[in-house]
Amino acid sequence: MLLPNGLLEIGGALAFRVHRHGASAPAKADNGERFLLSGSNAEIIDDLRAMRELGVKAIDFNFAALTVDAIRRFHEEVVAKS
Repeated sequence: MLLPNGLLEIGGALAFRVHRHGASAPAKADNGERFLLSGSNAEIIDDLRAMRELGVKAIDFNFAALTVDAIRRFHEEVVAKS
């Protein structure tokens, strides 16, 4: 089931689809707060941890314009530390 703001419910678990993250995401959301998963690797790691605490079980990152090496680096520098 598709929920608001990129959330998906899959088999009773919450998943989140990310279209833009890091420097490619806007710095501020419409409400003036920092855009989720924007900013530095440390900020993204904090966001991933907070999402896990809220019950998000899977996150789908869009890497359409990146190389395999860039995806691997993102995994090593961000995902593995979250």
